[in-house]
Amino acid sequence: IVATNILIEFLAFHELPSAAAQRMVCPRCNRPVTDRHGICRHCRENAFQCRLCRNINYENLDAFLCNECGYCKHARFDYTLVSRPSFSVEPILGEEDKDKAVLTIERESENAHKCFEQIVACKKTLESLVGSAGLGSDSDGAPSDGAQSSSLPQQPPVPPSVPAGLLSRHIQTAAIVYCKDAKLAFQSMSNSVQMLTAVRQQLTLFLSRASAQPAPAPTTLQPKAKSAKRCYGCASRFVTHGLELVDRLVQRAPCKSLILDQDLLQELIRSNIHSGPPASRRQARAVVCLLIRDDMALTEQMLAMIANKIQVCLAHSRSIQVEQVLENEMLLLMDACSMPDKCWELKHRVLARELFRAVEAGGAEQTAIAQGLILPCLTILAHVCCVPSSHEGRAQAHVAYKVAQATEHRFRGVPSVTYQQWQAGTASFGTWQARTGPATREERLERKYGKRWLSKWKSQRSGLALSETWIKHLLLNPCSQAVRSVTREVMEALSSSSSFRRLTVLDLLARMMHQAAAAQDQSAELFMLVHRLLVEESGPEFLAARGFLSTLCDLISAEVQRIRAHESSSTGDIAQGYVLKQLLEVLDSLLRVPSIRKKFKKTEDLLGSMLDNFLHVQSLIVQKTKLTDDCAQLLMATFSSLSSESEEDKQRFCLACVRALQHHRQGRTPVFLLQQLVGIMCPSKAEPSYDLVLNKAPSQEEFIRGAMTKNPYASAEIGSTMRDVKRKICGDLEMQGLMDDENAMELLVNGHIVRLDLPIRLVYEQVWRPSLAERVLARGHAHPSGAGDGSGGGGSSAQMPPMVVIYRLQGLDGEATEPIVEELKEEEEEADPEVELAMTALMAESAGLSVLLERVREMDSLPARAELEPLVLGLLYDCCKLKVNRSKALELGAVDILLERIQSALEAEETLPAAETMLLIVDQLVEEASRQQQHASEAEEEARADKGEG
Repeated sequence: IVATNILIEFLAFHELPSAAAQRMVCPRCNRPVTDRHGICRHCRENAFQCRLCRNINYENLDAFLCNECGYCKHARFDYTLVSRPSFSVEPILGEEDKDKAVLTIERESENAHKCFEQIVACKKTLESLVGSAGLGSDSDGAPSDGAQSSSLPQQPPVPPSVPAGLLSRHIQTAAIVYCKDAKLAFQSMSNSVQMLTAVRQQLTLFLSRASAQPAPAPTTLQPKAKSAKRCYGCASRFVTHGLELVDRLVQRAPCKSLILDQDLLQELIRSNIHSGPPASRRQARAVVCLLIRDDMALTEQMLAMIANKIQVCLAHSRSIQVEQVLENEMLLLMDACSMPDKCWELKHRVLARELFRAVEAGGAEQTAIAQGLILPCLTILAHVCCVPSSHEGRAQAHVAYKVAQATEHRFRGVPSVTYQQWQAGTASFGTWQARTGPATREERLERKYGKRWLSKWKSQRSGLALSETWIKHLLLNPCSQAVRSVTREVMEALSSSSSFRRLTVLDLLARMMHQAAAAQDQSAELFMLVHRLLVEESGPEFLAARGFLSTLCDLISAEVQRIRAHESSSTGDIAQGYVLKQLLEVLDSLLRVPSIRKKFKKTEDLLGSMLDNFLHVQSLIVQKTKLTDDCAQLLMATFSSLSSESEEDKQRFCLACVRALQHHRQGRTPVFLLQQLVGIMCPSKAEPSYDLVLNKAPSQEEFIRGAMTKNPYASAEIGSTMRDVKRKICGDLEMQGLMDDENAMELLVNGHIVRLDLPIRLVYEQVWRPSLAERVLARGHAHPSGAGDGSGGGGSSAQMPPMVVIYRLQGLDGEATEPIVEELKEEEEEADPEVELAMTALMAESAGLSVLLERVREMDSLPARAELEPLVLGLLYDCCKLKVNRSKALELGAVDILLERIQSALEAEETLPAAETMLLIVDQLVEEASRQQQHASEAEEEARADKGEG
């Protein structure tokens, strides 16, 4: 209920004794008035009138308030209203209120979904900014990477209460994103969610009454304890200068050995990378990288210290802040791995080992380990796989890609070096590269039988391989969106180097679809990766060959049933339908391949199940969201394309609709199915569109103001009869008084006055088109294209000249002398119904006629009777035009069913059109029954005659 006015009533009034002695003042000159009639002697103004509206209350001249406008000349009133947004809705009492509630749900769910996407975008931005402030920004708020700083928003002004040098630019940007964009989006989404909750509660109560069923701690960051010193600034500056000096000395071999003799490496790793300002810590990490460069022993020593600390953190992850404790070690590992040297393979071996160890220990399920350990390791792998940092790294990546291509072509999927061998140190990158040369006989035999063993092992073993263990935990990680995103980048980079690897990853992701459906919106990255891998045609064909099409349809059906299970609940989710939409997009990618599309159409179970899923999604009311609407549109587009390719496809779709019609009875689902059957079996001819030029009679320029300035007008936008043309003219010329007057305006076409109830199509074809032919013959030119034939089926406004219509007011020019066109007969081409409606024979072959007759018998109890009855009777009438359908209907007892319905329809006046249609159907059936009886009697007589002759 929207309040537009507020009524304030005064219940009591306490009059003071001193008010009786108050003097009366003139409202114009403010002088005292002593006249008992209230007339001022100076300006002759009445003092009893209201100063605001000049009204005089003759019943009570000394009224405290004006009885007209409420103004008070004795006092001033101030009203203060405190209001808050209300999300209460009116109770739903009928179908009209229900339709309004459904529209409200659609509007608010779309708004909530839009705000939810904005919040997700803000979340990703905040995670990036916070990560940049914590890991990538090491001094004075400046990011460590120039490319990253260029992608951030412009630095906002610093508040005057905060010194400019103490506030990082990342933190300032994050504050603006969080306090402005995210706050506005969250408030809008909260309002929409509260409105959706209120509407769904009322809708659930209404549906329950109709069916007579009962309606069914963020983690806190603890500050580090900092050690107190006498002069922190002096000590910090001394350490910074000392590290700069060591950085210069390390570049000389004699000095480097002297520095290592002082155990400076252990001191830097244990102390300097953890303490001091960000610039000092960054300098310490750079010195460590220079000390261990191309030194296998020092590299192993550094990696052992980092690995030991990681093990301690994994063992005590519940009691310590893993992200803070491992922050500096992971930064050191990042810097060391980004430095190309001879020990790169050792560093990445330790990195992969610690990553898989953390995943196997269940660290992916803990936010601290996922953010503090797994995410940095994945970031390093992504940097290696996706973007080689140096020229040497890019060259090495190119060599590795060529080697991978050669290995795939030679070994056909059998790995030349396994991960276990590489991790154990028995094989290396050089070994893998060397094994791509010319193969000996022993190696060829080894690969041959190894491939056989691998295929047999894969067919017998359904467990998880090593790659699947970490992919499943990281790509569907519930703790961190950043982990899922980086994992997707790594997987995409790994699969892009080899077609065999791409198909292997695709098969792995297909087996993870069940977990992805259960993860809901946390599976966004997995579906994104699947869509990327399905771009090439070999991907969909590979999945279809492995039977993934039926598995995908089963997943879609299970997701639809899950959504339907929440239909009786008043609670809803903005992201409801996300997984279903992603699954449908995967199905659409598969069906774009012609061979898969053909297989899908020939499988009746798949087509029928997907049709049921579409009907269930379309019938959602309480759980309806923008995503579910998108799913319904995707399915509808799929069925439209599948049923329009050939006659066999149309027949399959019609049979699926008939089977669905047998068990779908609630809501508007039967209406949709019947509309599809009618549209395919009994298509209606498209009404052609004509262009009209509406001109005013020259003799009535002074009587009719304005003109139709947008000539020509399309008949499809105006209407179907000349009456619609007249109403269009009256509406545009602001002559609403003549809108419903049948005799006020005349329309002339080709010098003839046409009746207003004539169709535009017949007037064009039979009145205007002959005039075109006469003009062409009079000029002696060739006949224009389509100007002389009397058929109107192919007419369109783009091919034929517009029809000129003259409008004038009747009687102003005297009595009309033009001939009047009273009626026009439509030339109908008699088509053979056995050919035109041959598709309806499917209703006799299947259970279609029995379903239609069952709906006719139950018409009074159907919920959508007003829409369902014309469709059922119209389809039944068209079906009975075929002999095979009439014979089948007689076998099913259609005459008795229809006569019973006709009797009840004649008793109710509002169902007379339905009774007329049923009488026509009975007439066809009775004629067919009499013909069958006549043929039977003739056959019997012939049999008797033959018997008598014998």
